[in-house]
Amino acid sequence: MSTRASVPRTVDELLALATRGEQRDVELKESVGEKGARKIAPAVAAMANLRDGGLVILGVEDKTFVLRGLSATEIAHWSDRDKARSAVNAWLEPAVDLESYRVGDCVVLEVPPFARTPIIARRGKGDPQQPDALIEGTLFYRSSARRRVFASSRDTTPSLISAPTLFSSWPSPALNLSD
Repeated sequence: MSTRASVPRTVDELLALATRGEQRDVELKESVGEKGARKIAPAVAAMANLRDGGLVILGVEDKTFVLRGLSATEIAHWSDRDKARSAVNAWLEPAVDLESYRVGDCVVLEVPPFARTPIIARRGKGDPQQPDALIEGTLFYRSSARRRVFASSRDTTPSLISAPTLFSSWPSPALNLSD
C-alpha cells in the first residue's frame, strides 16, 4: 500500500499540500529559472529512487509555502509531459517516466519509482564544489529526515545497491557506484 502524497488536482488541494511543507515524498521548487532541467533533475531522481516515488511541485516557495506560480513560458514547457520528460531525462539515466499536471500557475511532476535500476545523473555540469553542481554518476535520494542527499561515484564506501527496497532506509549518503 502506497503512502505517497496524492497529486493535487485543484489550487485548494495544492495549497493544502504546500502548507505541510517539504516531505520525504514532496519537494517544492519556487521556480525553474535559467538552470532549467538541471535544477529539477536531482529532485526528480531523488523521488524516483523512493519506494513509492513522489511529487516535485514547481511554483511553490519551499520556505514560506507560498504559491508563487511559474512564468507563462515555464508553465508551457513543464506542463507538457513530453517536454518535461525530455528536459529532465537529458540529465538522468535511466529515463524517468514522469507525468506532468498544471494546477493553477504551478506544475506538479508525478514521479514513479524506478523499475529496475536506480536513477543517476547521466552527465555533469557546474563546479563540483558548488551546491548546485550536477555531477555525473551521482545518485540522489531522500533520507528519512526529508532532505535530498546524494552519493557520488567517487565515494569510497562499499556499495549498498542490491534491491529497490534499500532506498527507503539507507543509513548513509555515501555509496560507491563503481563496483
